[in-house]
Amino acid sequence: MVHTRASLTYTAPPALISQTSFPHLLTAFRLHLPLHNLHWKSASHATLRTVQELQIDLLPLEEVRDEQASQVPVSLLERPLGNLYFVQCDDNDTYKTTVRKQIRDWVSLVSQRKNQEYLIVLVVRPETRQQGGRLFQGMKSTMLDRLKSDFNSGKKDHCTQLHWSMSQNEPAGWADLITKLKEGIITSFDSAVTLREEEVRRSEAQRHMPGWNFCTFFVLKESLALSYEGMNLLEDALAVYDELEVSFYQVLREMNLSWFGKLGGQDAGDDSLPLLSLSKKPYRDLMLANTITVFDFRCYLLARQCSLLGQMLKVTRLARKAGQFITGFALTLEEESKDTFPEYFLESWQFSSALSVVDQCQAWARTVTLDPAATISLNGALAELLELARNQLDRIGLHTTHLPGVDPFVALARAERGALSEGEEERGRRTISNKELLAAVEDRECFDRLYVAVTKRAIECCVISKRKRAALRLHFSLAVLDVVRGRPAAAASAYRSLPPHYSHSQWSSLEAPLLARSLACISLLPADQRNTNEWVTDALGLMKAFVGVGRMGAGEVLLDAWDGERGEAEEVEKEGRGKELYFKELVRELREASGRLADDLRVTHHPALTLVLESKAARPAEGQDGCYLDVVVFNALPCDFPVDAIEVVLAGVNQDDKIVFRTEATSISPGRAAFELFCPSPNSGLYVLDSSAILLSRITFYQSAPSDGDAGHSVKLPADYACTTVLASPPRTMHLDQSPRLMLTVVAGRNNVKRATFTVSDLAGNVSFQLQSSIREAKKENHGELDITEQEIQVKSLPKYGEMEVVVPYYGTDRGAGISLRINGTYVTEDQPDLVRTLHVTRLVRVTLPMAVNVQDFFRGANTFSKFSVASDGQQYLRLLGAKLEGTTDLYDIKRCRNLSSAPTIVSPARQASFVFKLASKGSPTSQEAREPLRVVITYRSLWDEMFSTVSEHVKHITNELDIQEHAEWLRECIISKLEKDNEQLERYSTVNLLQVKVSDDAWSEEASMYERGGKSKTLLLEALDKLVKVINDGPPAVPEQCNLRILSIPVDVPLTQILNRVHIELPKQTNIYAGQPVITSLHISTSVIPDQPGPHRMGFDVIADFSTWLVSGQKRGEFDVEGTSTISVPLTIVPIRHGSLFLPQVSVYPIPTDNTPTMDGRPPELPSSDTYQANAAETVLVLNRAARTTYMLNLPTMHPTLGAEPAVA
Repeated sequence: MVHTRASLTYTAPPALISQTSFPHLLTAFRLHLPLHNLHWKSASHATLRTVQELQIDLLPLEEVRDEQASQVPVSLLERPLGNLYFVQCDDNDTYKTTVRKQIRDWVSLVSQRKNQEYLIVLVVRPETRQQGGRLFQGMKSTMLDRLKSDFNSGKKDHCTQLHWSMSQNEPAGWADLITKLKEGIITSFDSAVTLREEEVRRSEAQRHMPGWNFCTFFVLKESLALSYEGMNLLEDALAVYDELEVSFYQVLREMNLSWFGKLGGQDAGDDSLPLLSLSKKPYRDLMLANTITVFDFRCYLLARQCSLLGQMLKVTRLARKAGQFITGFALTLEEESKDTFPEYFLESWQFSSALSVVDQCQAWARTVTLDPAATISLNGALAELLELARNQLDRIGLHTTHLPGVDPFVALARAERGALSEGEEERGRRTISNKELLAAVEDRECFDRLYVAVTKRAIECCVISKRKRAALRLHFSLAVLDVVRGRPAAAASAYRSLPPHYSHSQWSSLEAPLLARSLACISLLPADQRNTNEWVTDALGLMKAFVGVGRMGAGEVLLDAWDGERGEAEEVEKEGRGKELYFKELVRELREASGRLADDLRVTHHPALTLVLESKAARPAEGQDGCYLDVVVFNALPCDFPVDAIEVVLAGVNQDDKIVFRTEATSISPGRAAFELFCPSPNSGLYVLDSSAILLSRITFYQSAPSDGDAGHSVKLPADYACTTVLASPPRTMHLDQSPRLMLTVVAGRNNVKRATFTVSDLAGNVSFQLQSSIREAKKENHGELDITEQEIQVKSLPKYGEMEVVVPYYGTDRGAGISLRINGTYVTEDQPDLVRTLHVTRLVRVTLPMAVNVQDFFRGANTFSKFSVASDGQQYLRLLGAKLEGTTDLYDIKRCRNLSSAPTIVSPARQASFVFKLASKGSPTSQEAREPLRVVITYRSLWDEMFSTVSEHVKHITNELDIQEHAEWLRECIISKLEKDNEQLERYSTVNLLQVKVSDDAWSEEASMYERGGKSKTLLLEALDKLVKVINDGPPAVPEQCNLRILSIPVDVPLTQILNRVHIELPKQTNIYAGQPVITSLHISTSVIPDQPGPHRMGFDVIADFSTWLVSGQKRGEFDVEGTSTISVPLTIVPIRHGSLFLPQVSVYPIPTDNTPTMDGRPPELPSSDTYQANAAETVLVLNRAARTTYMLNLPTMHPTLGAEPAVA
């Protein structure tokens, strides 16, 4: 056997070998094997080779013989590539007398061997070196120097030092040894390769000389390949075999095959042995004996190449190379010696070889982890090999009549042969050695099992390699096999599984025949075994494929689709019947079958039926709620298609806002067919096409709208101003101390509403409605009946153009932006009681107060004055019609300080109003009684409400006059929209109470055209608009009586103070006061305490003066006790600083806590409430300017005789 691994020899002096540590030294050495990263630069190769990993055999020198050069070339690795001598010597004398001679004898021995380097390894124990100190360390250095001096030749260094012991084995100690060892191995290998390459070149140069033998040349050059393989230079080894293959082809072209025996293939097992096996025959011996056949040589060369590819993990390349070899060499065998092989030899050899290569490649692939791309590529190559093996079964099946001569089997049929010659009869008596194929030839069931197994393996590889079409082709062959064997159910299932794969590639010409075959197979089954779902799916798929065939112009692909697969089976299309009759019958059967489906079936975007919008605007339905939509359906089938209904779904801004247009049972003719769809529910605005559906029994042909948002799929629904709807607004009466409410107005419109049910929700989810607490708003005319539950509001018997107002409380926070109401409901009219209409509207309701109310209280003795200031919210214009303060009249006499007959007040963003009420106490109420709240009630109207009511009154009068009540809401909307666009309208109306509509006749005509309901209606609408504008612009409007009055009720606390202080600064009665002149005054403080506040109370006062106006001398700050009603007086001297009309200094009076002041839970003392007013605060003092200076002498007291407070401050 050829040695294919590099080796090294080792030896040592007997004294070292006998030590117990020497085996451990060898074990430590082997731990550093294999060697890594050996770099080889050969003179014959331009590039640098790197051996990533090199396995080394470490052999004793005594076991290696130095044989003479053999005549038979072997691997260069048969001999060692290096020799090692381990020595351990600590004594110079021992070295000189014994060790040096032993080393010289060893060097003399190994130097006689060609291409072998040697290395002397001095083993030094680290612990000995540490104990010996410097002197001993120097001795070791001297020993290595002696070795280098004695045994180095030229520039080559044959000596190295190894620091090692059993107790200390550091990797760094082996570095120099490993480095020099790799250099020596590469040097030896390079020398050997150079010599062998020279021998190969000489042999090749003698190719045309007599006596040259190709087999000998092959063995010689192969030794290089084996050497490269042993050195793990696999690419170089493969290159050598490729060169040998080229040389063989060159010899083959020269027709010089004298070195080979016969063509080969006649040995037992040649048709079934593994193709890539190197041990199935003694190939080397056959080549050396010049008896190897071409068959064996080609198989050996391929096996060597594939072996290297397998070691390199290039399994995909291996599989493709093997597949090409099997296909190409099979043609050679068939051309050269097809009559000398046993029957089915070529099929057996290709079948067995392909499967053996597949098994070998899969075994190699399981040893490594392949990336996804490599896995796909490998399985693609294996799929080709498996298809090659399956093709051999096709040929055998056709020849043995196991398979019929139909597509797809007939493509590989062998040519018919005439009578057999005598040699062929002898050949026929020999058989192949593949037992599986022998059984398949003899028995049809064995053939089927083998055929299906190989095909499924091929399909699996095709699926993994994403060779979709190849897998489908194999599936198709299995389906045909099921048909041939009389298994229609399995065949139908197989045919059904194939079209979906072709449909994505738009191969309709292949998809249609497959589905037709599937339908034909199902028709052969008994009625109780037919699967309705499968039949319906196949029929729909056939229609789809037919449309695709028509678009591609593939012709009559359905003709004779079934002929040839069953001997007497009926064709898919009977003779004399055209496409129209065929599909008409198919549609009829589809309708019947769809009724037998267990569940509804939705078919998405079927090309046979396509619906598109005819227009971008819907048409209003005259005289009823709803509108019409024109659509077009394209029928791609050649026959009428009866359906149960056609539906179109449009979607609004909200996902839940969807409406349905529908038409009932109809028939769709081939080509273009127009239809009118009706939606009974009132909706308006811009909608987009969401989906469409064509209903056929339990089948729905569904078509969703494109996701590109194309404007061509939008539909504008006209506004219906006379339909039934629900409005939302704030309630007319708002109580701030009660739960918030809003008002819903159910408007009947043109309909006599029999029943209407609706629910209310907040789109933002911030508030919840208490429907069970809803009440009906009282009006002069109450129409209809109201029924309320926890979930819904129901209105019954609401007459035409009638309204019902319902007030609904809610809880939650509206976050200031208002509430977005979502009102969903249904209603039924008296005229169409069987038609239920849906209602989906969104209303935005502002629930914030339209005004801001502030209160300010003034205490004057027994009377209290409350001033209420009313301001707009910044947007509203309000007309205040009155205000009143309500409360407990037994305690207070409330009077309004304004004439009740005065005109209403206008409140705007730039204008405020106020109301003052006088509360005269009827007695001395306790603090608890006085805290009962009062309520201010403000009655007002919004100027927009007035304008809206005025316009509504005129619209009602004119529409009744012209008998166009159905258009009243549109007329009112036109006028109001024009008024809203006039920025000065509100200000003008609030000032002069006039409305003015400014619009041209062309603008009215355009508005009427957009709302056009026919030529007659347009004329009446323009006439009504002209009259409305004239009536509104002619004079000041009278506000109708039914104009909404709104009431705002605000609870307010009763103004209360426990201690009331009256301050008065008394001036002397003199005529003139000059600037800088002291003025002697008296400060009088009168204090009143309510009865339920027991005393005494400690009070304090401060005189606050502006230093730029007055100087105050005297007691500016002090304290006093009060109980009940009392008055104190304090003298003060004030000095005016400047002249002019000056206000007197201000005085602050406040309670002071004492030890008796009540406290709670450690908090600060709770002081009684106190209010102070200065009686002459509004009075001014005229101070004159003094030209001369005068000095005054003041004799001021130092302490008030009654207060006993702090000294006066001058």
